[in-house]
Amino acid sequence: MIGVFVVLLTLCGCTRTQTESQNHIPDELVGYWRTDAPRYEKRFLKLERDYVTIGMDKDDVATVQRVREVRTESKSGKTIYTISSINAEGPDVLGLEFDPANGGSIEIRHMQGIVWRREAPPASLDGAPLR
Repeated sequence: MIGVFVVLLTLCGCTRTQTESQNHIPDELVGYWRTDAPRYEKRFLKLERDYVTIGMDKDDVATVQRVREVRTESKSGKTIYTISSINAEGPDVLGLEFDPANGGSIEIRHMQGIVWRREAPPASLDGAPLR
């Protein structure tokens, strides 16, 4: 009986996710992100230490959100980030799956299969440093 209990505890420990929380975006996510997917080719995602900016090229009015909390979850060898933010329109949540290979890529959880890659921001968006 005790042996079965120990085996169950071990199995639960192996499949559990480990979650951490902080109030800023981790350095590995900070940057300017774009995708080649035709539907989103003009969109960008700019992740700074304290802000998330979502927009389209220089002619679009970007949405800027202040980061409130970032939950980090390690699950099956992947890092999943849940970013809670807020702006004048109210709270928002952005779920990302990060892969550090080849300079890093992210997938937005509700856009599965669309890969976003880090690149240098265009000169028109390069005024403020990424924090």
